[in-house]
Amino acid sequence: MSSDKHDGNANKHEEEGMPKQSGSKENSEKSKEESVCPDTERDNKDCSTYHPHDITINIPEPKDKWTIGTWIAFGTGLVTLAYFIATVGILWQTGKSGQTADSTFKEIRKEFANINQPFLEISPPAYKPISIGSNITADASIRNLGKYPAKVIKGALVTTAKVNQPNFDDVYEPQYNKESIVNEYISESKPITFIMDNNKPLIEGNYKFLKNGFLFYYCWGYIKYENILDSTVSEYRFMLKFNYATNALEYIINDNKHITQIKKRR
Repeated sequence: MSSDKHDGNANKHEEEGMPKQSGSKENSEKSKEESVCPDTERDNKDCSTYHPHDITINIPEPKDKWTIGTWIAFGTGLVTLAYFIATVGILWQTGKSGQTADSTFKEIRKEFANINQPFLEISPPAYKPISIGSNITADASIRNLGKYPAKVIKGALVTTAKVNQPNFDDVYEPQYNKESIVNEYISESKPITFIMDNNKPLIEGNYKFLKNGFLFYYCWGYIKYENILDSTVSEYRFMLKFNYATNALEYIINDNKHITQIKKRR
């Protein structure tokens, strides 16, 4: 009777929805196993055979993990790159500055040469009184108005008494060359001095024409010279007309003309 009572209570509990003790133990074990069974494992195998001591956790190393050595290498690379960029910048700036400096130096030198280049001019001659039977003469000098000396390469001079203006190109005839002035230097403090002389005694008729203003005394010539600063060659040309009747002097030609550059100097 006691046994029947126990069975009756058990059935009663089952009917009321209360689990048996053995069933509760099995459920507990199964729940325990499920609680430690990873989701990934449950997806791939039967968790009923899975045990906690079988768990192996492998954490993969990140592919982009930076170690201290990596940081050092990266920092060194940045420093090297910065140094390279700075070096290129300095070289570029130096080259640019060098070109600018060179260009500026050339401009300064050119300007200096222009300001100080030789510039020749004949001073008003001192004409001597004329008389019958004497030569027509005058003391003259060619001075350098520039700051730099001029080296004479060649020169010539012609004088004559005429009514009309003579042809300037006659001065280039060899007989008028003045070899004595070649290779001389003309500066502010050292002009070239010479005597204008027609080398012909004055006859009475010409004397009267000169004194009455019907004849004029012409003197013309040229000096080819080198600017020793930049080796350029120029030519100074002049023609003077003197009226003995009025003592008036006229500069018909008074030019300094650049010709060419004969050589280069560094």
